[in-house]
Amino acid sequence: MAKQSRDWKADVDAIRRLLIEDIYDQTFFWQGHCCNVSHDEEQPCWLVAVSTPFMVMVHRVFDHKPDADALWDVLLEAMKVPQIGSFRRPRRLRVKPNEGWERLEAPLQEVGIALETCTDLEPVDGWPERIDQAYTEWDKHRTKWKVLRRDDNGNVLVVEKGLTREEAECSAMVENLEDNQSHWVEREEAGDC
Repeated sequence: MAKQSRDWKADVDAIRRLLIEDIYDQTFFWQGHCCNVSHDEEQPCWLVAVSTPFMVMVHRVFDHKPDADALWDVLLEAMKVPQIGSFRRPRRLRVKPNEGWERLEAPLQEVGIALETCTDLEPVDGWPERIDQAYTEWDKHRTKWKVLRRDDNGNVLVVEKGLTREEAECSAMVENLEDNQSHWVEREEAGDC
């Protein structure tokens, strides 16, 4: 069954009320960030954030590439209940191309927010820390891999653990080239020491 597209009318009306109350950010543009900070396609860690040039206002972490609805929800949260500052809305939202924000152009235009696509965004205070925080939290929950080998007596030994699948496969391949024992990779199970 095909997913129905979202009806943004209620959200657009709420943003228009912010316009009527004249509560919006007139001086600075906002920026939308959306990137896979893990660079792992099997177990991605997508970080979506809305910032001003001075601070990250809202960020959320996803285990899949966020769709337009997810990006819209993060942007709405930044306007209505930001983690820092009071509620407002921007006149401009700057984003990098191909991160999904383009799908929001029509509803943004409807409420007077211009979407600007640019190759680079302004550096934001606290952005490296947010990436590190998101990655560290994600890393605690991702699947880890271990490299195993069988010794001459038939015992299975753990050579390395706590690796990404790519790291484990590379390590096993190198180990197999260096000695005549068989090395392979397996997922770590809960309770593995």
